[in-house]
Amino acid sequence: MQSVAQTLLAARARPLQWSRRLSCSLRSVLTFKAGQTHVQRFMPELLERTSKGELAPDVIIPHTLPLAEAARGYEMFDKKQDECRKVVLSA
Repeated sequence: MQSVAQTLLAARARPLQWSRRLSCSLRSVLTFKAGQTHVQRFMPELLERTSKGELAPDVIIPHTLPLAEAARGYEMFDKKQDECRKVVLSA
């Protein structure tokens, strides 16, 4: 089975092949679940509290990597290496 990082890299390299895989997956008995957070709603309060020192985002986001190392970040998250819960990618 491919890791998330390998799947994403394969999707980027071969988008048509990826869409065929996704199409086949959607016709099978697989269930895909996803969710979104209310980032925009809470952003002003979170930024204010972070600037006051009330919140320490590094507790929940311990890994920051350059965009060039995105594949490594996905792999760390996928394999839960180094207790990875979140990865922030910077340009």
